[in-house]
Amino acid sequence: MKKTLLIFACCFMLVASGAFATGGAEQTAASATKGALMGTSGMTGSWYPVAAAVSNQVSKYSDYILTIQASGGSGENIRLMKQKEYQLGMVNTVIINDAYHGTGDFKTEGAWTDVSRVCNLFPTGMQAVVWKDSNIKSFADLKGKKVSPGSPGSGDLLQYEAVLNFYGLTINDVDWRPLTHTERVTAMQDRQIDMAGYATAWPSGSVIEMASAREVRLLALADPVKDKAEFIKQHPAYGTGIVKAGTYHGMDEDVEILTTGSIFVALPDLDADYVYNMLSCMYKGIDEVQSVHGMTKYITEATGADMRGDIPFHAGAERYFKEKGIIK
Repeated sequence: MKKTLLIFACCFMLVASGAFATGGAEQTAASATKGALMGTSGMTGSWYPVAAAVSNQVSKYSDYILTIQASGGSGENIRLMKQKEYQLGMVNTVIINDAYHGTGDFKTEGAWTDVSRVCNLFPTGMQAVVWKDSNIKSFADLKGKKVSPGSPGSGDLLQYEAVLNFYGLTINDVDWRPLTHTERVTAMQDRQIDMAGYATAWPSGSVIEMASAREVRLLALADPVKDKAEFIKQHPAYGTGIVKAGTYHGMDEDVEILTTGSIFVALPDLDADYVYNMLSCMYKGIDEVQSVHGMTKYITEATGADMRGDIPFHAGAERYFKEKGIIK
């Protein structure tokens, strides 16, 4: 009798464990369409807190999950999306268009068309920071200087390379130090570099922290009128914006800087309902999203479909904006 009960118990445990294993598999399959991983920027960049706010709205208004990951920015997000490690990414409009068409720094890799856009966010600016008493007056003065405009493959670095090229320089003409957002702050404060470059929204938390030690300036083009027109003619995906005097400690006057845009992109095979839900939750909680940074006021449903370039919409985003009458 005891032997019979033991056999029965073992059989029951095997059946039960099989049932639980099946249930676990079903749950994992279900969660694959309910969750996604997004690459952002360094934690002190402007993208990370925006993504965190969007993630909170997704959790608040639905049973979906948006997991965010601090990263090196556009270049790294594109690389990891290509490897299918990220399903979503925050990217700069210039960098993603180069990757999509296989132009610029993506010539050797070729066109990457396995990507779709989700929504427009806000403008980002090239903030090249030097100490106020520095003898570096413009981008044209960077030859031979110790600079850190980003880590290898980052969107920041690619944008600064375009400006260096405009003045007949390459990355080999400067003493380039590949550093993260946070490391650039420390390197400046320790006088290990002469310029720290960022491509982010303003005011930047990194620049604010840097300026807490000493007064700073932002570099402009050598000839703000002539050079701006020529640079934008050569690089039509760029624009300009004004960083107001007083934005950072030591800034006594307005500075016109080069700007690009920031957007969400997704792998085309990411579940359409997931992307539709993410946008719905983000715009439902837009007040909270707009409260995390001065530039997030530009994140609106009405401008969500705006973008320079021809990357196609993700199916879920297209359905959302069509339902809202924003696109046809």
